[in-house]
Amino acid sequence: MWQNGTIYGKFFLSFTLQKMKKLFSLVLATSLLVLFGCTKSTPAPTDTTTLPADQQNVAEWQTYESKTEGFMIQYPGTWTFQEKAYGSAVMFFTPFLE
Repeated sequence: MWQNGTIYGKFFLSFTLQKMKKLFSLVLATSLLVLFGCTKSTPAPTDTTTLPADQQNVAEWQTYESKTEGFMIQYPGTWTFQEKAYGSAVMFFTPFLE
């Protein structure tokens, strides 16, 4: 009764092949999803924007450093800043244009 030539043997063999095909399809689909769905694509570098004429001379820029917050930033020399403004570490203000 357990031989491949019997009715039960043929049914058992075809049943396991069907399960194996489904399992293979499931594994293949999952692998493809993981392979292509989890890859990190890096965007192409974009062109840098040109700064206005009054901000192009980096030599005139100032450096603000916050030791308590642990950062440093450069800003144009014509700008002003205010520390602890509205709950932030620092706010920078551009000059008014005339």
